Amino acid sequence: MAYAFAYSSPDPNDGRFDNLDEIETSQETSGEKSEKSVQQHQNDDELTGIVRKTTGKDRYVAQNADVTGSDIKDIKQLFGVRLKPMKKDVQTEKTDFKSFLFGPRKKTAHPHSQPKIKYQQPDKVSTVDPDPNASYPNNFVLKLRSGKTRHQRGYHESVKPLPHDAPKKENHTRFVCVSDTHNEHDNINIPDGDVLLHCGDFTLAGKMHEITDFNRWLGEIPFERKIVIAGNHELSFDPKIMEGVKIAKEKKGYSRWGSYLEPILDKDYKSVSSHLTNCTYLEDSGETINGIRIWGSPWQPEFGGWGFNVPRGREILKKWDLIPGNGIDILMTHGPPAGHGDKVQSGMSVGCVDLLNSVQLRVQPKYHLFGHIHEDYGITTDNFTTYINCSSVNYQYQPVHKAIIFDLPNKVL
Repeated sequence: MAYAFAYSSPDPNDGRFDNLDEIETSQETSGEKSEKSVQQHQNDDELTGIVRKTTGKDRYVAQNADVTGSDIKDIKQLFGVRLKPMKKDVQTEKTDFKSFLFGPRKKTAHPHSQPKIKYQQPDKVSTVDPDPNASYPNNFVLKLRSGKTRHQRGYHESVKPLPHDAPKKENHTRFVCVSDTHNEHDNINIPDGDVLLHCGDFTLAGKMHEITDFNRWLGEIPFERKIVIAGNHELSFDPKIMEGVKIAKEKKGYSRWGSYLEPILDKDYKSVSSHLTNCTYLEDSGETINGIRIWGSPWQPEFGGWGFNVPRGREILKKWDLIPGNGIDILMTHGPPAGHGDKVQSGMSVGCVDLLNSVQLRVQPKYHLFGHIHEDYGITTDNFTTYINCSSVNYQYQPVHKAIIFDLPNKVL
C-alpha cells in the first residue's frame, strides 16, 4: 500500500526543518528484517519522497511520495499527521497523485453504455401565443437547444435523403419535393413518384411568361397530382403588391415592381393563380390525397419587401393560426421554421419562431416542407416531425440540389 501525506506548519525551532526544499523519506537500515517485512518492501514502490512548498501558503505537500509500511511511524513522528492511502493505477501500478490532491476519481460509465434518452413530444395545445423572441430567431434557437428543452423541442438531427431508386412500399404514396426552381425547372432531374409538391419561387418575379412556362412544364411531367404554393418571388400572386402597382399606375406614380407587373394589370390581376391549370394551387388551403391531408401557405417573415411578406410576431402568427390543428400530415410553407433548414451564409438562423412554435405545439404534422433559404438544403428532424428544405437551386441560383422523396401509407384504399 502506498501512502501520501500533508501536514501543517512545522515547528520553526526544530532543526530538522531548516531546509524543506528536498527531504528524503527515511528508509529502513536494519540488517535483519523479518520475512514479512521483506515481502512488504517488494510489493511497495520504492520512490523518493520529495516535499514541495506551495507558494504563498504555509502548507506543504508530498509529491511523488510513496512510503512503505515500515516508514509510517517515522513519517508520523516527522510531520505529525495522519496518512491516507493513495490510489494506484491498476494498469501501470503508479501512484495517482491527483487523486490525493483532488479526491478519488468518480467512476462514470462509458458513453455508449449510457441509457438512451427518451424524447417526449410537447403536449398539444389549441392556441399559440406570440413569442417574445420572434424578432431574434438565432437567439431563440440557441436557447431552445440548451437546458432541458434540448432533449425535447430543441432536438435537431440531420436525416439522409431516400435514394431516388428506392422501392416504394405497397399501399403507399410517393411524394417528390422541390422548391425555389426559379425558372430552372427544365434543368432539374425529377424522379418518378405519385405526387409532386412544389414549395414556391418557381419564377424570378412573377411575370406572366414565367408563369406560363412553368405551367407548361407541369403539364409535361408524369405525376398523378401536382400541388403548388407561391413564394416571395411570385409577386403577381400577392394581392397587396398588385394593388400597389395598380394605384401607382393610376396616379402615375412610382412602383418598385411596376415594370414587372404592369402588363398583368391589363388582365385580371386578382386571379393570376388561375393561369396554373396543370396543378392544384394552395394558398391558406388544403388538399387530401389518398387520405393524406396537405396544407399550403406562402407566407414568410418580412424580407426586402417581396411577395407574401409579413412582419414577425403577432401579424405572421395570424397566418399560421389558419393552419388546422388536427390531422395535417404534410405542411407546405415557403419559409422555414426557426432552427430547421434556415441557416444563411453567415451561419445565422433566420427562420420563423412563431412557425416553429405552431408546428411543434399545435399542428404537429408528420412532414414540414419549405424552401426559401437556398443554402440550407436538406432534411432534419426533432424526432417527431421531419423538416425538409427542398430548395432546388443553391445560393448562386444554380440547380444543383436533387429533389427529395418520401413515402406515406395511404389512409384510404
